[in-house]
Amino acid sequence: MSEHEFEKEAKALLRNCPETYDEILSGRVGNRRREKDFQAKTGQEAVIVSIGEKQREHINMFAVKLTVATFYQISGRILTDEEAITVFVHTSANVVDGTFPEMLSILGGYRTMRQGNWSVESQFAYR
Repeated sequence: MSEHEFEKEAKALLRNCPETYDEILSGRVGNRRREKDFQAKTGQEAVIVSIGEKQREHINMFAVKLTVATFYQISGRILTDEEAITVFVHTSANVVDGTFPEMLSILGGYRTMRQGNWSVESQFAYR
């Protein structure tokens, strides 16, 4: 994601979730150094965003909804009150800094959301 694309997404976030906007921008200065280090190491451009409390709430709720929907898609039934799910959210920062749990490889390959020809493969994956 380029700096221009990041700013575009941040403006959309300001319109739709203003409580998280300040959290994102507050970490930008410190993250620019990490972005430069990453680019020097890999040759790839990246935008690193710090995740604050409000953002984590949104991400966790999305992860729960995605997990329940995936359960239904695979099993063909709705999760009951007696069943439980656990969600762990890992970001690309975990891959960069080496803190991504290797044990998750047992879950198979990554998948992404797709609707017809539209896909978010370059921005989002789950397994």
